[in-house]
Amino acid sequence: MIPIRKKLWIGFLYLLVILAVLLVIGVLGLIFFDIISKGIQGVNRVFIVNTIPILWNTLQLIFFTFLFSVPIALMAVLYLVEYAKAEWFVKLVRFASGILAGVPSIIYGLVGMGLFVRMFGLGLSLYAGALTVGLLILPMLIRAFEDAIRAVPSTYKSAALSLGASQLRALFTVVLPSARTSLLSAIMLALGRVVGETAALILTLGTANALIRSIWDSGRTLSLNMFVLAKESISLTEAYASAMVLLLMVFLINMIANLLTGDGRHG
Repeated sequence: MIPIRKKLWIGFLYLLVILAVLLVIGVLGLIFFDIISKGIQGVNRVFIVNTIPILWNTLQLIFFTFLFSVPIALMAVLYLVEYAKAEWFVKLVRFASGILAGVPSIIYGLVGMGLFVRMFGLGLSLYAGALTVGLLILPMLIRAFEDAIRAVPSTYKSAALSLGASQLRALFTVVLPSARTSLLSAIMLALGRVVGETAALILTLGTANALIRSIWDSGRTLSLNMFVLAKESISLTEAYASAMVLLLMVFLINMIANLLTGDGRHG
């Protein structure tokens, strides 16, 4: 028999959990309702024509950022988890990635402006912006990828090695596919950081209201467009409409990611 006092305590904690969940859902619902109700008023033919190039710029930034950061983060984590022998080196990398993950994005923007824009002569361009934001999300990806790969049971790799697979083959054919859902979840979290970034991109990508046709061109993303519209008081309605488009884009990308990973089931 469970004592009545303990039952009451468990019931109280359960009630707190339910209230916390309802609070989170309620706050998110209010945010979405506010953005959609105000943003839909700014959707018209002119807005759509002006937003299509900006949306394309955003997708290009996402693509080139992940093209730069994801392979580096993945290779670094595979080395740390499987090949690094010195424990002090692994701890040093973890410590450094933890510190870098907490650095304000404006600092990355200043570094990107000094390093890529000026020293390397890339100017305000998609190239400089993608490299800067790639550095920004790299520590986050490294920590998340390491947790994902370490969560895979060691028996999976041992079984592959016992069947004659090399260590590298076991990693790419057994370990990584088993961790694909967690890896993709980490990428989705980084995606939110990329699409919402403004401070670092103002100093490296620029805010030109133009279609980016090559990696050497300057332009603006949806988040930068919202910042410019709100900051210069051009049109708060269009800023809300841009926010609505950004939310829909992230929602669609997450739906596609869930479909690719089997509706979120771990492989």
